[in-house]
Amino acid sequence: MVMAYEDLGTVVNQVLDESGFPIPFLQKHLAVPMGLSNTSVPEYVRNYKIGNIYGSSSGDPQDKKGRLEKTAVFLYALDFSEDSEIIAGIRERDSGFEYPPPEEKRVSYDGLKKAFESINNNKRYKQLALKYPELGTEVTKRFEKSGVSRSFWAKKLAPFFGRSNFIVRDFITRYKQGYPYATGAPKDPDVKLERLEELAIFLYSLDFSEDDEVIAGMRERDERFPYPPPEEKRISYEQIIEDFKAFREEFEIVKWR
Repeated sequence: MVMAYEDLGTVVNQVLDESGFPIPFLQKHLAVPMGLSNTSVPEYVRNYKIGNIYGSSSGDPQDKKGRLEKTAVFLYALDFSEDSEIIAGIRERDSGFEYPPPEEKRVSYDGLKKAFESINNNKRYKQLALKYPELGTEVTKRFEKSGVSRSFWAKKLAPFFGRSNFIVRDFITRYKQGYPYATGAPKDPDVKLERLEELAIFLYSLDFSEDDEVIAGMRERDERFPYPPPEEKRISYEQIIEDFKAFREEFEIVKWR
């Protein structure tokens, strides 16, 4: 019976922590070369992390040769060199350990890193596309400073959006929450551009300048962001404030009749 190899567990934990590879990621990329089902990979990884050279909860499992090959595939993917002390230590514990694994079962660490970075970049891109906190902060600040009700602002913008007052009011709420597309980022490029134009109309009405950081941030997220909006779809901040004052004055007159 081979006791746990503590150094193996220590180094595997260290490499996994540094790489950031989560178990689902390892399942996807190592199940096939290790000759395992996706559901079996986590058990093997857990056992490597506690120093079991066979990836088994048993210290003396059957099919040691097959299990050692799986161990070799796993360690190769984590970039263990042939002259690593860990590799030498496993050979001391079982002379049947062959390293590196067969070529057709090798997964490079660099390949894993690139795949992982690609996933993370895609996630970050989606997060950027879905929510832009600075947009929400600045919109909320300017909106509250104006003193104009959301319903009135929606009414003034509805003709330019080509939408009902109710929908525009809902869009304004989402802009204040930091969602540039008002909903999730549309997949259709034409719909996406339409939503960007609507946001541009709204931001123009709040008197955002072309060199404002929020505008620059939107261009970073989508270079097609059309700011300022087309002239025929512009309504100024001053115009909305003036119309709101007139509305309030008329309301007061009617109220006291």
